Amino acid sequence: MGKVIGKIIATERNPSTIDEFYFGTDQDLILNPFDLVKVRHLKNSVSYGVIEEISHMSDAGNCLADFISNGFGDVGAIED
Repeated sequence: MGKVIGKIIATERNPSTIDEFYFGTDQDLILNPFDLVKVRHLKNSVSYGVIEEISHMSDAGNCLADFISNGFGDVGAIED
């Protein structure tokens, strides 16, 4: 078995389908577009996917909330 890098995420807006799935990873993991991932299913079946897009989601309601929660735009701010 290979290294586990994440878990499949299926939501009402982004369901897992035969053509597409989404997954969450550790924030320190480095992935690149076109990386290949292997997903294990029930009864030892597997699917393979190619990373097409990498995105980050936040619970911030809008850009102003994100700006305020990130040190008012201070790019040198470090989170603990």
